[in-house]
Amino acid sequence: MWLTKHDGDVAYLDEYWETIDSGRIHGHGLSLQRIPKEVRHAALGPCYRYDLKAASYALLTSLALQFDPTLKVAALTEYIRHRSAIRKRIASDIGVSVEWMKGIFTSLGFGAELRDNPFSCIRKKLGPEKYQKLLCNAEFMGIKKQLDSVTKTIIDFMTEVDFDLHGMHYCTVNPKDGKKRNRNQKLAWLYQCMESHAMGLFLHAIPSDYKVKLMVHDCIYLDRPLTAHHVADIAYRLRQHYALLSFEGDAIVPIHASGYVGKHDRQVRQDEDAHMARIVAEELRALDYDGMTVG
Repeated sequence: MWLTKHDGDVAYLDEYWETIDSGRIHGHGLSLQRIPKEVRHAALGPCYRYDLKAASYALLTSLALQFDPTLKVAALTEYIRHRSAIRKRIASDIGVSVEWMKGIFTSLGFGAELRDNPFSCIRKKLGPEKYQKLLCNAEFMGIKKQLDSVTKTIIDFMTEVDFDLHGMHYCTVNPKDGKKRNRNQKLAWLYQCMESHAMGLFLHAIPSDYKVKLMVHDCIYLDRPLTAHHVADIAYRLRQHYALLSFEGDAIVPIHASGYVGKHDRQVRQDEDAHMARIVAEELRALDYDGMTVG
């Protein structure tokens, strides 16, 4: 059940959620988790969103470094910290949009491979010419090679057929469809399990007077921004488990029809008007003030 407000009115949307064996929670059917983010934000109303930064890269690399601290991961850590600028540079070099480049990195982080095959997802998206330009981009390939080293290290160390992690149980045979998981599916399970654990750490560190409006895999929506003290506390807690994991926040201003003024907008304008009135009153009071002179 999800509650939305529109100018004081209350509406309800029934939702069906399922927790899979990695701990990740999936919405089914018409779910705020599954719809386009613009529609989701319109439903949630003004709020604040916190995202894990480059979550798959940060979580998998943090895990691999626990197994082998000597791993060379400079290119990966640079991407985790400055992913927007790096995506922009590579997108400009190969001649695609930044949004497309973001999708390519996301696919790569989820196990997509670089194959010169017209049916593989990255090659299909780019076409033959831009795909070759991508392979010639040294910055991209440096990140890709280090990510390959990270995933190989994890697979080499985690050889158990079945195991437990953060209270979740991994089975080589997927209990949902009865099929044996391959290498990439095992990595995906590990990433999802660590992501769910990290979001749980985040959630339990939020003060009780905040309202959690929604959680969507690697991000959480709150009714207002966290204080600097709480941000620092949550960042510290996450780093105790995942050395490279961090997060960022941004204000959500929902789309709305031209000329529409909602309850939140009216409150903001009233606060601004009251603030300006106080400034004017103080200025008028200052004009009447006779300063004391020292003889």
